[in-house]
Amino acid sequence: MSETISTGGWTATLIQAGTLPMDGTDLAPPGALPDTLSVPSNVLVLRGHGRTLLVDTASGSRAAEWEGAVEDLDGALTAAGVDASQIDTVVLTHLDFDHCGGIEREGSPAFAGARVAVSPEAAAWAAEADDPAAAAIRTVDAAELLDVTDYGAEIAPGVSLAPAPGHRVGHSILRVGEATFLADVIHHPSHVANLTWDREFDSDPELALETRRRILAGTEGPVACSHIAGWGRIERSPKGMAWEPL
Repeated sequence: MSETISTGGWTATLIQAGTLPMDGTDLAPPGALPDTLSVPSNVLVLRGHGRTLLVDTASGSRAAEWEGAVEDLDGALTAAGVDASQIDTVVLTHLDFDHCGGIEREGSPAFAGARVAVSPEAAAWAAEADDPAAAAIRTVDAAELLDVTDYGAEIAPGVSLAPAPGHRVGHSILRVGEATFLADVIHHPSHVANLTWDREFDSDPELALETRRRILAGTEGPVACSHIAGWGRIERSPKGMAWEPL
């Protein structure tokens, strides 16, 4: 499943690479959502300016870390008409397993020759942490493919990371033209109208809440998220904010 928009000279395709089963109470107060939800695990592909970028890699071989997770990035890319061999840059918004698990295969970088961009905080964590994600980033670094990317610096024309702290070390959003990939700023459409519901997966819930409020209030144009199907827009009214599908 994929959905495409045009922004800043890019064809931006949101691709569902898999699904994660989640309890409704992990995303909202009891009774607000169904008991169990099948939540998409999305990646973003940007094609334009003579480039092909992949934003996040889904869980790859680490899908087994989440019981019931389903992942097929290769199949999803093919179904969306993306030639994985043309990917020249992979951008990782952060280093949770379902965002970076596919960056490594059998001890080697999964996308041969592709540069891998991460935030400074994520890179610093990966250099020291005893964690499979950190080890994967060190594998990329050993292959001389790692780019530690400052916030606001162009990764490609009109494409840059911006900080979104509180969810995980180095968690970032991606600006591309007038669109924004929000990564894990929110995990469900209901979180736009109910900012305090999205707490379960944040390492620093209070900081993440401040980030969520700031970014959602200040973001214009199309938005996409790692765990919400399709592109949307943040609608604002005197009653508050809401997710509006495009």
